[in-house]
Amino acid sequence: MDIVFVEIDEKIPALYLVPDQLEQVCINILINSVDAVKDKARTDAGQGEITVTTTRDAHNVLVTIKDNGKGIEGEHISKVF
Repeated sequence: MDIVFVEIDEKIPALYLVPDQLEQVCINILINSVDAVKDKARTDAGQGEITVTTTRDAHNVLVTIKDNGKGIEGEHISKVF
């Protein structure tokens, strides 16, 4: 069984952005995280965890999506961005 943790900062102000674009980026990252933790469960019988957090600093709103999957192979890192 996989676990998803969500920690949302309630003090984040309204943002002026294109919601569909932000949604698409988050969905793509979450799909990758789900695949990574499913891979983990198949290979080492561990429990998959995905954590989504939002925070802010003086000038930015930060969205962090983290999982405990095996990560991206070194030869594929250059293709991420």
